[in-house]
Amino acid sequence: MTAFEVETLHGFLFAKLAAIGSRSETPIYYLQQFDDSDHRVAVDGKLFHDEPTLRPYLATKVTVTGTQGPEYFHVASITRCSPETDGCVINWGD
Repeated sequence: MTAFEVETLHGFLFAKLAAIGSRSETPIYYLQQFDDSDHRVAVDGKLFHDEPTLRPYLATKVTVTGTQGPEYFHVASITRCSPETDGCVINWGD
């Protein structure tokens, strides 16, 4: 896979606070995929900036489309997962 190949990922969006207690305190957003791997995700990728595009989707299952960079997955679009979306539903056995 090349560095700028468009990918679609599914998972649970969550955030961790970075630089707690400083003027640079900000959330860093992560996508936990259903195989339990985490990917840092961002829209603008600037340090110490909140991501207002991602904030409404916190604590929900989402589908993100974008490109993988060296430090984070650059989100071009984000939507909530729906049961009809292939890859968003976990089957817990037969």
